[in-house]
Amino acid sequence: LVVNAACKEQDLAHLQKHLGEQCEIESLFESRALLALQGPAAAAVLGRLAPGVQAITFMQFARVNLQGVACYVSRSGYTGE
Repeated sequence: LVVNAACKEQDLAHLQKHLGEQCEIESLFESRALLALQGPAAAAVLGRLAPGVQAITFMQFARVNLQGVACYVSRSGYTGE
């Protein structure tokens, strides 16, 4: 689950209050980041660094290596792609 960075503490508290007894909620705020590459050329641009990402389809993800860093790439289509 990716929450809005401006509300992360409130969102974490809400999740813990409403789901904390049903599942483990682990905050990764300090060790993870999100980069939203947007627009109709996003897959082609990212494909220059991670060949094959163009094959990922709507609402799928893949683990890729970007310049030595393990990353997850997903295609949501919500950012103008």
